[in-house]
Amino acid sequence: MTDLLTAALFPSMRPQYKNRQADGELPAAVEHLFPQGTMIDHYFVTLTPDFAAELAAVPGFARLGGRISAVAFCQQPDGAPWKVHFQEPTMVEDLCIDMPDSEFRALLAANQITLPGEG
Repeated sequence: MTDLLTAALFPSMRPQYKNRQADGELPAAVEHLFPQGTMIDHYFVTLTPDFAAELAAVPGFARLGGRISAVAFCQQPDGAPWKVHFQEPTMVEDLCIDMPDSEFRALLAANQITLPGEG
């Protein structure tokens, strides 16, 4: 497992607005930066079936007990890699891994998602 996440690890992503969570989906938030401030939008995301195996070698993954209950994608300034936070059900433990901006944009494109303010 690389220390950078790729779009391929997330087979689907769709807006939460007026949608119901489907089996296998996790709540996800996207913290998106604008010159005027930050916007948070809500989605559902799925992880590949072998996601846990991919993350097993990442330091800190064991603290999550193998269970991920939520994902937050946090944009960084100037095109720096996004910070992707994985949280376990109690929200006490958090694992943060970088995702290159190009990979996050590939995830959005694969799911026909345009972030608010970018379309």
